[in-house]
Amino acid sequence: MKKPDDQDEMGALRKRLAHLKQALKDAEAERVLNAAFLDLACRELGESTSDFKKQCIAKPIPEQKRGRS
Repeated sequence: MKKPDDQDEMGALRKRLAHLKQALKDAEAERVLNAAFLDLACRELGESTSDFKKQCIAKPIPEQKRGRS
Protein backbone atom coordinates (compact mmCIF):
# COMPACT_ATOMS: atom_id res chain seq x y z
CA MET A 1 0.00 0.00 0.00
CA LYS A 2 1.33 3.41 -0.96
CA LYS A 3 1.42 6.26 1.49
CA PRO A 4 0.11 9.70 0.43
CA ASP A 5 3.68 11.05 0.50
CA ASP A 6 4.76 8.28 -1.86
CA GLN A 7 1.94 9.15 -4.25
CA ASP A 8 2.89 12.84 -4.15
CA GLU A 9 6.51 11.96 -4.85
CA MET A 10 5.54 9.66 -7.73
CA GLY A 11 3.40 12.41 -9.23
CA ALA A 12 6.24 14.89 -8.93
CA LEU A 13 8.67 12.41 -10.51
CA ARG A 14 6.27 11.76 -13.40
CA LYS A 15 5.96 15.51 -14.03
CA ARG A 16 9.74 15.90 -13.88
CA LEU A 17 10.20 13.02 -16.32
CA ALA A 18 7.68 14.55 -18.74
CA HIS A 19 9.50 17.90 -18.48
CA LEU A 20 12.89 16.27 -19.13
CA LYS A 21 11.53 14.33 -22.11
CA GLN A 22 10.22 17.56 -23.62
CA ALA A 23 13.51 19.35 -22.96
CA LEU A 24 15.37 16.53 -24.71
CA LYS A 25 13.03 16.74 -27.71
CA ASP A 26 13.54 20.52 -27.87
CA ALA A 27 17.33 20.16 -27.65
CA GLU A 28 17.37 17.53 -30.40
CA ALA A 29 15.19 19.70 -32.65
CA GLU A 30 17.53 22.64 -32.11
CA ARG A 31 20.57 20.44 -32.86
CA VAL A 32 19.00 19.25 -36.12
CA LEU A 33 18.18 22.83 -37.15
CA ASN A 34 21.69 24.02 -36.32
CA ALA A 35 23.20 21.19 -38.37
CA ALA A 36 20.94 22.08 -41.30
CA PHE A 37 21.88 25.77 -41.08
CA LEU A 38 25.57 24.86 -40.96
CA ASP A 39 25.19 22.66 -44.04
CA LEU A 40 23.40 25.45 -45.91
CA ALA A 41 26.00 28.04 -44.93
CA CYS A 42 28.85 25.77 -45.99
CA ARG A 43 27.17 25.13 -49.33
CA GLU A 44 26.80 28.89 -49.84
CA LEU A 45 30.51 29.29 -49.10
CA GLY A 46 31.41 26.39 -51.39
CA GLU A 47 33.06 24.53 -48.54
CA SER A 48 32.41 21.10 -47.10
CA THR A 49 30.97 20.93 -43.60
CA SER A 50 33.73 18.59 -42.44
CA ASP A 51 36.46 20.97 -43.69
CA PHE A 52 34.76 23.89 -41.96
CA LYS A 53 34.58 21.95 -38.69
CA LYS A 54 38.24 20.98 -38.96
CA GLN A 55 39.20 24.64 -39.47
CA CYS A 56 37.15 25.69 -36.46
CA ILE A 57 38.77 23.05 -34.26
CA ALA A 58 42.25 24.12 -35.37
CA LYS A 59 41.66 27.79 -34.51
CA PRO A 60 41.95 28.88 -30.88
CA ILE A 61 38.89 30.60 -29.48
CA PRO A 62 39.66 34.29 -28.85
CA GLU A 63 39.24 35.39 -25.29
CA GLN A 64 36.40 37.78 -24.65
CA LYS A 65 37.13 40.98 -22.85
CA ARG A 66 35.26 41.17 -19.62
CA GLY A 67 34.14 44.56 -18.57
CA ARG A 68 31.46 46.02 -16.45
CA SER A 69 28.45 47.38 -18.27
